[in-house]
Amino acid sequence: MPRLRQGLYANIVSTLALLLALGGTSYAVANITGKDIKNGSVTGKDLARNSVNSGKVRNGSLKAKDFKSGELPAGAPGAAGPAGPAGPAGATGPAGATGPAGATGPRGPSAAFTAANAAPTSIQSETNVVTLSLPAGSYVLNAKATITNSYTGEVLTRCRLVAGASEDVARASLTTPTAAGGNVETLPMTLTHTFESAGEALLRCYNFGAAGHSEHARITAVQVASITP
Repeated sequence: MPRLRQGLYANIVSTLALLLALGGTSYAVANITGKDIKNGSVTGKDLARNSVNSGKVRNGSLKAKDFKSGELPAGAPGAAGPAGPAGPAGATGPAGATGPAGATGPRGPSAAFTAANAAPTSIQSETNVVTLSLPAGSYVLNAKATITNSYTGEVLTRCRLVAGASEDVARASLTTPTAAGGNVETLPMTLTHTFESAGEALLRCYNFGAAGHSEHARITAVQVASITP
C-alpha cells in the first residue's frame, strides 16, 4: 500500500506541473500589452517578417517621417499663389565696353570749297578770273564778279561760270566812266554739276573789245549727296 501511494503522488505532481506550465503561458500571451513593454525595447529584428501589416496600423497614426525617402507618392501641384509685390529697382550696372567703330558713312552735304581773286584783272579779252579745283562729286556752284568799264564809250560785258560741260552766263551793258555809277556792275552766276573725277570750276569774263577789268571775283562750291534734275 505505501508503494501504491508513492506512485500515485508522483503522477499527481507531474500532472499539476504540466497544467501550471500550460496555463501560465496562455495567461502571459493573453495579458501582455504595450504597457508591459519598455519603450524602445522591441526592435525590428524582434518582429517576424511581414508580421506588421496595414491591418495592424491605426489609420492616420503614421507620419511622413515614418517612411523612407521616395516611398510616398508626390501629391498634385497646388494652385499658383498670387504674385508678390515688385521688388525695389536694382543698382545701375557699370557701363559696357565701347563697341567697335562703324564703317565711314557717305560724304554729307556740308563740304564746301571756295576760291577768290580780289585784285583788278584786265578782261579786254576773255580771261580766267578765278579757278577752283574740286574732287569728284556733285556740287552746287555760285560765282560773282564786279566789272568796271574804263572805256570812253558804252561796252557789253559777259562772265561765264564753267564746270565741265555745264555753264551759266551773266551779261551787262556798262556806260561810259563819266556817267555817275553807271560803269560798275556785279554779275552773279550759279549752276550744278557732277564731276566723275577731279575737275575745275572756272570764272571767265570778257569786255567785248574794250578796256575794262573785274575785281572781287569768287567761286563757292558746296558738295551734295546727289543732284535731282
